[in-house]
Formats: sequence, C-alpha cells, structure tokens
Amino acid sequence: MKKYWFIPIILGVIYLYFGYTRFYSLIGEKSLPDPSNNQAYFFSNGQLTSQPDSNQQYYKYAALGDSLTAGVGTYSYEQTFPFMYAQRLAKTHTQLEFTNFGQPGARTIEVINYQLNPAIKQQPNLVTLLVGVNDIHDLQKQSSFEQHFDQIVNTLLQQTSAQIIILNIPYLGSNMILWPPYNYLFDMRTQQFNRTIEKSCNLERVICIDLYHQTHHAFQTNPDLYAADQFHPSEHGYLYFVNSLNAN
Repeated sequence: MKKYWFIPIILGVIYLYFGYTRFYSLIGEKSLPDPSNNQAYFFSNGQLTSQPDSNQQYYKYAALGDSLTAGVGTYSYEQTFPFMYAQRLAKTHTQLEFTNFGQPGARTIEVINYQLNPAIKQQPNLVTLLVGVNDIHDLQKQSSFEQHFDQIVNTLLQQTSAQIIILNIPYLGSNMILWPPYNYLFDMRTQQFNRTIEKSCNLERVICIDLYHQTHHAFQTNPDLYAADQFHPSEHGYLYFVNSLNAN
C-alpha cells in the first residue's frame, strides 16, 4: 500500500481545484444582471418622480460599492438595498435625490478611481459604503485593503460634510457553491477584512452597520436568500441589508 501513498494527495488536489473553479464558473455561468445604472432618482413627498423641481433643495444620498450595492442578484433597481433605503429616507425628507454608484466587480481601488469623485461632486448629505468582497476574491493584501478603505473614508470626510454609513462585509455563499475548505477560508478572510473596516467606526460622522452578524446565521441556512448563482443575495437577501440600516 505504501507505493500508493500519493493517491490521496492527488485526489485532494483534484477536489481543491474542482471546488475552486466550480465556484467562479457557477458565478460566471449565471451572468446575473446589473439593475443599477448610475442614474439619479428623485423623490418628492415620499413618491418617486421623473420631473425634479429645480427650485427645490434636495437631500442627497449616494451609494458607493460593488455588486452588493449595485444589486446584482435582483432584476430591478427597486429591489436593490440602496433604493429601498432611499424610499425609507424619502419618508422623512420631503425632497430626496439618490444615486447608486455601485459597480459589479469593484474593489476599493475602483471605488477610488471611478466612484469617489462623481459622488463628491454631488456633495451628498449621506453616503453608504459597502465594499471588500472583490478585494478578498482578488487576494488583495489586508494592508492594501486598509490603505484604500481609509483613503475612501478620509476623502469623503475631508471633501464633503456627509454622514457616512459603512456596512461591513456580510456573510456570503451558500453551501451549494462554497465547499470546504473554501467556505471556512472565505469566512476567515471576511472577518479579517471586517476588523479593518471597524477601525473607521470611531471617526466623527461615521456610523457602522454590522451586516456580518446580521446575516451570518440566516445566510448559512436559508438558500432562498441567494440568487441563482448561490452567492449574490436575492431580493429577499437584500431585505436583510435594508432592515439592518432601518434598525439604525
């Protein structure tokens, strides 16, 4: 039997390779739509309107982030968590302008390069920031992530007067797509990156929402919270994000 010692190793390597490629293949296969379009939406007296009043002063809300902010996994911008949150804000702000700058695949560096300046030009009153999943997938160093994340937050603080709501990285990935040991590895990295995000929570004008613990149990056990790729949330999953925001 000793001469076959290498067989378990080969089988283990095949399993690891297949588990890794299957994860990214399934996400790519499903090709989920991106319902966001970087368009500004206007609410007047709680109702969505296509004719903004140029004489009115609008409370401005900008959402920055990756596919979770863009709403990948849903089929309508109305099911994205920033839009649902904007609807809630519109109940307390007579005139509201909302823009979703979220981009599928965005890492912190893409937020810096493509989203930050357009958001600053709007001089928003409120910003939500949810980013980090793609930094994990692209094997970014935690130090690099921290540098970029700090740059985003500090630039917003220095160049706007906005209240900044930071959502940490939620628990993502059903058991159908993330096999051991990748589920444990991804969860470990998520918690590491969230510890970096926590460092910004004590800054003035910054509020942090702990999405990770809000989603941890439900997203582990309820497949209905996932879209077809078993990784991005469904419209039901994004409701968890909104409920976490509403609770604060």
